[in-house]
Amino acid sequence: MLLSRASSSTMVYAVRARSRDVRTNAKKKSAKDKARKAERAASNKKELESLTKRRESVDDGEDEDDDDAVAAPAPTMGKSAPYESTDIVMHTLALGGSYKAKTGEKLLRGNVLVHEAASALFNAPFVCASHDAEDTFNYGNKAALALWELDWDGFVGMKSTKSADVEDATTQAERRALLDKAASDGLITNYSGVRMSSTGKKFRVENATVWTMTNGDGVKTGQAVRFEKVVRLNADGSDGDAMVVNENGEWVKDVVASPAEDKVVDVDAVKALVAELSAQVEAQAAVVRELKDNGGTNADDDVKAAVSVLLDVKAKLSEAEAKLA
Repeated sequence: MLLSRASSSTMVYAVRARSRDVRTNAKKKSAKDKARKAERAASNKKELESLTKRRESVDDGEDEDDDDAVAAPAPTMGKSAPYESTDIVMHTLALGGSYKAKTGEKLLRGNVLVHEAASALFNAPFVCASHDAEDTFNYGNKAALALWELDWDGFVGMKSTKSADVEDATTQAERRALLDKAASDGLITNYSGVRMSSTGKKFRVENATVWTMTNGDGVKTGQAVRFEKVVRLNADGSDGDAMVVNENGEWVKDVVASPAEDKVVDVDAVKALVAELSAQVEAQAAVVRELKDNGGTNADDDVKAAVSVLLDVKAKLSEAEAKLA
């Protein structure tokens, strides 16, 4: 049955009305979602600021209650650590977020609460450091400060060029190329390069991850690095001790499994084997010479086979002689 023009118009109007309702509801839902996200972000920031203020009030010997309250005894602890400031806490969260975005992995293991992130990263069992877009360090955790032999104020604010030998043009060029590639690619893994502490001690960074940090618009705001092992270099440039960061954020020697104890060698038996193999070498060498004296060449199959046997016996002889060394 065909619908009348009036009925058709009514249905079209109803469909359009429902479409408007759907779009309106979707916009309202989107606005509510944005509002909730903004509220959560504001709540996190407020929590961090509140924690910082409480720490500062405790450091100054102030009571958290009203002015009429009896002042509590001054705490024995010192002032809050620099990494506990609101700016650095927010930077800590940015480091974790950017690392996850670039690598797909967490910077810190486990579930770390917002107000615990700063302490967890500072005392982490690996080096974490970052510099801003002007290549000036703006963060270094406990392991980083110990490695470069600097305190917080000495490290933060230092140009990243000084993390390596400033007089070594090759090292500086390699370092610059690394940062440029990280800026271009966003991420570099398994990096190895030589750096130098503030007292002139050189070390080689092993298996480092370098990533670029960006803001919401994708503009570079800095770069960061994470690694947990270095090899200290001797004065002549040779490898010294391998060092790793332990669970307390402290550098310790890398524990390498002790080599297996040498097996007891039966000297007489080895000497007898050497004599036997030496005789076999002479005999097989004679076979090769005879084949060649009869017109054979290295391209002939029988000569190739004889030479192969000779080389095999010589290899066994070398192994036996090494046991007597």
